[in-house]
Amino acid sequence: MNTDRRAQSSLGPPGAAVDRSGCDPHATGPPPLAFGDAGAEVDDDAAAWGGRMAGVLGALQSCEPLGPAATFRQKSSTITINGLTMAALAGTPLRFELAASTDLTLLIPFAGEGTFDVGGVVHSWQAEARGLFVAGAAGSGACSLHSVLVVRLQPAQLQAAARSLLGMEPGSKSDFWLGPTRTVDLQAGGMAFGEVFRHLCAVIDAYRGAVDVLEAVGLDEQFYRHIVMLLRPGLTLEAALRKPAQASRRVLDPVCGYIMAHLHAPMTLTDLEGASGVSRRSLQYLFWQRHACSPMQWVRGQRLEKVRSMLMHAESRESVTSAALQSGFSNLGAFSAYYRERFGEQPSETLRRSGARDA
Repeated sequence: MNTDRRAQSSLGPPGAAVDRSGCDPHATGPPPLAFGDAGAEVDDDAAAWGGRMAGVLGALQSCEPLGPAATFRQKSSTITINGLTMAALAGTPLRFELAASTDLTLLIPFAGEGTFDVGGVVHSWQAEARGLFVAGAAGSGACSLHSVLVVRLQPAQLQAAARSLLGMEPGSKSDFWLGPTRTVDLQAGGMAFGEVFRHLCAVIDAYRGAVDVLEAVGLDEQFYRHIVMLLRPGLTLEAALRKPAQASRRVLDPVCGYIMAHLHAPMTLTDLEGASGVSRRSLQYLFWQRHACSPMQWVRGQRLEKVRSMLMHAESRESVTSAALQSGFSNLGAFSAYYRERFGEQPSETLRRSGARDA
């Protein structure tokens, strides 16, 4: 349902109570942040906070309290993961202005509600119901007591996520149209996107904001995939539900075949990236999706299975060392530790039970 309209702000005069906000109307302090609440920056000066946020969000031109200046209080926590910049913001009611820019910005509300006026067209957002997508438009807005996630998007990454969801070849042209500034439904296609983004933000806190780890697990890709579905649910949700297994087979079947044919040889993630034809992080995502492990963990697992099979069916001259080397293990100490962890016994014990001699 299109909730954009030509109207005055639904927030009413300064100090007016706001219904359906997701906040306690009698509360005076900011609600919890989407992430990073424990180590949040806290500001009680609107100009100082606005200047700092302009450095993060780019298009923010000005802000002022919606009410007495003495009541202004804002919390914030920011993070950038592989170029995806996100800000968790929570605070007292305020007005703000955005300058025209090339930025693409998505606002996901977890508490509160607000409006954004672009040339007399008022876009209303509300926790658990509607978010706001701003496609570089200049405008002015206002919000109640709030907690929101603001995401500064990269168009190329959005298009890459759209191609992946639509089952298209990497680098092919996508007809994924971002559209104009508008509100977006947080309940679409049976998906509760507000809860999805809460979960993704919780992952940031679970890893204590460790950017290297969050990049390694591809959290930015997960955000982009869900943002694509949120922005164009009619185009992508059905495809996402229909094609993940097909896309996984298309990429992983050949690369898994390559791995099995080259278990004896040195192998790196760069080799697998070349064999798969997709990016390193996409390959990692697909392996986690299908096998619940990284690509190199899967390689090691297949090598261990090969060694075990060789030892269980060993001829009299077979040795643990030769089986390990033939299966791609060069560090025999590490191999023994991995083998014991996986099978609960030393490789020599497996060989002994087979009746062969451990040379």
